[in-house]
Amino acid sequence: MSGEVDLQEIAGPNETKLNVIFVHGLGGDAKGTWTFDETPLHAKVSGKLSQLLPNFLRGEPRLKEPTEVAFWPEWLAQDVDGLAVYSLDYPSDPKRWRAGWSVTKSAVAILDALMVDRRLRGNGAPIVFVCHSLGGLVVKKLIVTANIDKGQEPKKGTFLDRIVGVAFLATPHQGAFLATFLTEFGWMAASESLRDLQANSDALLDMGNSYRSMIEDEGRRIEHCVYYEDEKVAGLKIVNAGSANPGLTGVRPVAVLRDHLCVCKMQKKDQVYNGVLALLEEALKPRPDPSRKVLEEAKTAAEAAKENTEAISQQQKSDSATLNEIKELLALAHQSGAAQRAIDQGISEAALRAVVERLGGEGLLRDDLIPWLDQWTAAAARELRDGANEGEAFDRAFAKARELFNAGRIAEASQPFMEELERRRKAEEQRREEEKLSQLRLVEEAIKYDKLALNGEAAAKKLCVMAEIEGLRTPEDLGGFLLEKAREFYEIGDRFGDNAALLVAIAAYREALKEVTQERVPLDWATTQTNLGNALATLGERESGTVHLETAVAAFHSALQERTRELVPLAWAETKNNLGNALATLGERESGTERLEAAVAAFHSALQERTRERVPLAWAATQNNLGNALAALGERESGTEHLEGAIVAYHEALKEWSQERVPFDWAMTQNNLGNVLSTLGGRDDNTVRLEEAVVAYREALKEHTRERVPLAWAATQANLGVALAALGERESEIARLEEAVVAYREALKEHTRERVPLAWAATQANLGVALAALGERESEIARLDEAVVAYREALKEHTRERVPLAWAATQNNLGNALRSLGERENGTARLEDAVAAFRNALQERTRERVPLAWAATQNNLGNALTALGERENGTVRLEEAVAAYGAALLEWTRDNVPLEWSRGKHNLGYALSKLGERESGTARLDEAVVAFNDALKERSHRSVPLMWARSAGDLGSAMTLIAQRRNDLAMAEAALIRLDAAFTLFRDVRHVPDAANYGKRLQRARALVEHLRFT
Repeated sequence: MSGEVDLQEIAGPNETKLNVIFVHGLGGDAKGTWTFDETPLHAKVSGKLSQLLPNFLRGEPRLKEPTEVAFWPEWLAQDVDGLAVYSLDYPSDPKRWRAGWSVTKSAVAILDALMVDRRLRGNGAPIVFVCHSLGGLVVKKLIVTANIDKGQEPKKGTFLDRIVGVAFLATPHQGAFLATFLTEFGWMAASESLRDLQANSDALLDMGNSYRSMIEDEGRRIEHCVYYEDEKVAGLKIVNAGSANPGLTGVRPVAVLRDHLCVCKMQKKDQVYNGVLALLEEALKPRPDPSRKVLEEAKTAAEAAKENTEAISQQQKSDSATLNEIKELLALAHQSGAAQRAIDQGISEAALRAVVERLGGEGLLRDDLIPWLDQWTAAAARELRDGANEGEAFDRAFAKARELFNAGRIAEASQPFMEELERRRKAEEQRREEEKLSQLRLVEEAIKYDKLALNGEAAAKKLCVMAEIEGLRTPEDLGGFLLEKAREFYEIGDRFGDNAALLVAIAAYREALKEVTQERVPLDWATTQTNLGNALATLGERESGTVHLETAVAAFHSALQERTRELVPLAWAETKNNLGNALATLGERESGTERLEAAVAAFHSALQERTRERVPLAWAATQNNLGNALAALGERESGTEHLEGAIVAYHEALKEWSQERVPFDWAMTQNNLGNVLSTLGGRDDNTVRLEEAVVAYREALKEHTRERVPLAWAATQANLGVALAALGERESEIARLEEAVVAYREALKEHTRERVPLAWAATQANLGVALAALGERESEIARLDEAVVAYREALKEHTRERVPLAWAATQNNLGNALRSLGERENGTARLEDAVAAFRNALQERTRERVPLAWAATQNNLGNALTALGERENGTVRLEEAVAAYGAALLEWTRDNVPLEWSRGKHNLGYALSKLGERESGTARLDEAVVAFNDALKERSHRSVPLMWARSAGDLGSAMTLIAQRRNDLAMAEAALIRLDAAFTLFRDVRHVPDAANYGKRLQRARALVEHLRFT
């Protein structure tokens, strides 16, 4: 993908007989576009990022120094003697096109570069272009430009004459979704140049018309072959049959079983290769020399003239005899009075002569002439006299016929009526066509309003009306029409987030199933059920309810009645994979794990046929989907078995989804891997998994760039922020937390509320977490205030009705920030607000649904109640806090989540110590000491120094109070050691609030030790 036009020579023979020039498409390059590694069999991919971005946006795969690959332009040089092979590189970076680069600019630049290229000028041989995608539009524009300019610039005409063939591979002649998708979905700014590439734009239509006219005017001198994809990229077909058709007489697009990105790559000499080879061989056939052609035409003309002269001589002899006979017949007509009778009836002499000539030419005998003439005269007079009263057009035809008749051109006199008939027939055909189009437009508008009314069923019924208007009445025709329309609406709904379009697609698939029946065409019926399931699942993923997802599952199960493993193993596996995705999405919304487990089973089934050896990329897709389902299971459970399984699945996927082969899929899997590592890291007492998560996210960002896939880049930045924030909470320094804030703010540059409201809200919520963690380490409250603002921003989109669990998580985090602020203020308003936020969160964060999240909120509620209890005289709040911590520890067990268990133990110890301070005995304080010691079993100085310091310091405070009440010097000295260690760490890392807090406690402990030593 060069910044300028670069014609790269692939093969150059000693004597060039023909040149072939390969032209890549948008985002391609001179080598990678035509290089095969392994043709991917794409599958629907589920996951956090795949829901945001379709697979094809990775652009055309580009290989970095490939080793065992197939570059088919080289094969042509071996198979065609005298063939010079070139591959063209030109500015095709999407960023340049976004900035205003265009088809016209590319065509003009390439035309100039090719005309001045010394190699092409030197060999003078004919030229054939092989074009992929956008490259075909550029070459069409190049040819049209040369044709327009050849009058003023003869050299362009000479160059144009050398072009003898064009191969179009997946070229969107009607625009298709090439630029419509990019601009409408926001990945590229809608520049003028990109708008020209949108479906059915005026620019494309004008160029297509000009190209067709030129090809027809030149007698179809330039040969063509056209191929387009019949497979989808991540569920969508970029160029369909209609858009692939250049509209040239005798040129029919041919579908091939590849997707848009791979139609130009081949592992062996297949249909596309043979088609291009045949085009080149046709171009090599000898073409007549123009000068020789002129001589041959002159010779042929001379011979024809000689033959014509002889024929004329013979005809003259024959005409002379006939003329004598006619003169005799005319004389007889006049002598008998028949001629005069005709003239008296208004018949002209010329007409009379013409009919006599006609009769004489038929060999009429003299005795029969007069009866014939009298009969003819009566009929002619009647016709000329009566005329007709059929309107102005009819009268014009009648007048013209009479004029011809009177002029003696009786053989032509009927023609005006036939011309009028033809005119009327054409007018009627045009009227019918216009009426048909008018009716279709009426129905189309009606469908638009049904779509606005979210009435997919009504729209589907009107699609049947459209089919009837088109004359499609057989089950095959009607079913095919409905399936095509359903696909169109599905692609719009899938790509542009248009849920109403998905409703129409769903209804259209259901209507099609009335024609595509299980009894008549079982496999087509099963395919339609699968497509229906995909549409239902896509819509269901966007909704908070589960009705459409449930129906999708039913559709996939129906498809599996005919798509059996024995009959169509790969189709069976595809449906199993898609069933797994729908089940996984359902499972993520339910409190139980039954659906998620069923999803895992479906993916395992799919992998029985989707093997690495057979369909490696589809195998990798299903491994990725399996990882997602296992990750969702693992997030719900206190154990780590499923999370570890997810990591294995992602690593398996990465064996085939390499960065070189499928960079976007590789990046997506790295991101998903990072998510699981981050979740596991949150449960470990060390930071290894979190560090690995950061590495995975940074790997993903190598391909998830802001320029290329801004939303994927933003999502990965946000996930990176989560891992960095988790690391920062465990470290004494604040560098990681600061990095997390930077990552979130980067993500918000693309995660805007207008564009992706839920992703924006999630990023705001995560930003709040990082700001709150920073605020807890600072004496000022500015960061905490910013955190509260971020959480409240998030709640504008994270509503309970729309995303109940996300709403609950944000309420939980808001409560944490309010508690931290409340602890620094004299009043209790913020603390009361925090308690309210936690209780809100627990309405959706139930133990049955999300046990670990429920435990986290119970713990946080305990923290707020403890802070309130410290400010009140009674012990009610503190007792409630102890109960909340006890609840949290029901799920936060040491075996499953050791670090969270230690957190719960520490907080329980703190609440117990506060209760103990208000009681005369030491029972509660003794319980607190046990809790703090438990916490320290998982909180080491090395792995989580800040947490260790808090537990050690709070343990020292509880022990100090016990020692004071028991006059126990040994315990007081042990407490002093712990408090000194805690203070020293907080002081050394400049953790000001905690250093001040534990410094005061340390002074009291020293005073107690001194007192006990001298009493």
